[in-house]
Amino acid sequence: MDGRLLSICIPTYNRASRVTALVKRILECESQEFLVEITDNASTDNTVRELSSISDERVVLYRNEANQGGRFNMIQAVFHVKSRYALFCTDRDMIYPDRIIPLIEVLRNADFAFAAVTGNKKSRSEGPARTKIIKKGLDSLIYHGFACHPTGILFHCEIIRKKKFAMEDYVRWGGAEPYCRLGWDLMFYGKTALIDAGIWRYAPKEFYRDNRSGYDTGNNGCCKKLYFHPYDRTKNMVLAMDYLLSESRYKECLSLEERERLAAEIATQFYNLLKYYKYNVSSVFETAHYGIKRRFISTGKLLDLCKKYEDAAVRAMERNHIGYRAIAQWKKKHYQRAGKTVIRSLLYDLLFLKHLIAGGEW
Repeated sequence: MDGRLLSICIPTYNRASRVTALVKRILECESQEFLVEITDNASTDNTVRELSSISDERVVLYRNEANQGGRFNMIQAVFHVKSRYALFCTDRDMIYPDRIIPLIEVLRNADFAFAAVTGNKKSRSEGPARTKIIKKGLDSLIYHGFACHPTGILFHCEIIRKKKFAMEDYVRWGGAEPYCRLGWDLMFYGKTALIDAGIWRYAPKEFYRDNRSGYDTGNNGCCKKLYFHPYDRTKNMVLAMDYLLSESRYKECLSLEERERLAAEIATQFYNLLKYYKYNVSSVFETAHYGIKRRFISTGKLLDLCKKYEDAAVRAMERNHIGYRAIAQWKKKHYQRAGKTVIRSLLYDLLFLKHLIAGGEW
């Protein structure tokens, strides 16, 4: 352990110029209370050479001898961290150096097992970061959700070391990205927080269009393997429900009513993510980034996918001994959500058509 408060951990592969610019930007913050720890997944470009040329003791570079795959490199980046906390950042997003100190000020006087640090534009002005504290366990699980973008997630690495979390458990897990499950496990051990620090932002849309993801979609460019496909959303919902309702740490401390609430929240939150599928497969930016064919999804097709999702959610709840009344209540609310899905889908069709007529990129 290094003894510093914070490490910004960045897994990378073959993005030499992008990740080097990111690290140099972070180092514009003069504080010595943080490290930048980069885990390179055996890049074949100039990544290691360019990062090694940065002369700053706050930079720590790890390199895999062989490419271990994206999941391995992602979770390994967190387990490498030497500091008390790890702030995750992908190698395509951006960190605002002037917002690092406000985050450190919050962490110096707190003890969060897990936190989500915002990229909220309104928080990028001068001043302290605002913090919302959430109770450990069920409240934290529901508040933070079950699937999210990794940049901005904060992990308490001392808990990971003290409780001897096994990295292999997360690498081998077949569900949503391994950082999600790592967060769920940390939420059992202490309070969590939403830290409104405005410290990061997504890569611009043009980056997605001009840079190919390393994600393997097969020879046919099959998007069924991608995180936004309903098949993958459904699979991750089932695995999350099976894990959180059967894992002993949570199973033993949740009442029947709390289990029913948790199951409904898992099913609902993953369902709410299905709406992005229609945009992602019709977007010039997303389809180019993942190397898949651009396509149009009709409202009827989207509803059919939603019905298959509902059937899978009900089977998962029944398998985890959720009562009939709780399932019926969830289904009733689900039909109301499906109605809203139809309206959103039709409005999207109109916007998409208007944009095409105008000749703009979507």
